[in-house]
Amino acid sequence: MRQIVSGSSVHVFYDGGCPVCSREISFYKSLRGADKIVWTELCEQVELPDSIDRESALRRIHAIDTRGDVVSGIQVFSLIWSNLPRLRFLGVAARLPTVNWVLGALYWLFQKLRPILRGQPKSGLAS
Repeated sequence: MRQIVSGSSVHVFYDGGCPVCSREISFYKSLRGADKIVWTELCEQVELPDSIDRESALRRIHAIDTRGDVVSGIQVFSLIWSNLPRLRFLGVAARLPTVNWVLGALYWLFQKLRPILRGQPKSGLAS
């Protein structure tokens, strides 16, 4: 697969079919500095780098940082926040161990509730 990620920008892969995810990403995209982030909605048929599995990326937000490293979950939000001047303080705070743990726990809970928000059967809670 050809390389679709520029080494000079953060590339975020998100589930545009999730109403909460879409609203949050829309908010981030409205902020100064968001044009320096490449936003890829996975509801569309898009090419993914070999390092990201489509099913995993639909279950959990993924990104590729400027070094080419793949991150997922709360680390993606920390990366986004760190690249948006208005939210940079959140990016710094999210790297603190206790804050990172709390945010990770909240994201885990959100992942468990997300199938309900998308109108999927409750059986999605067990996965």
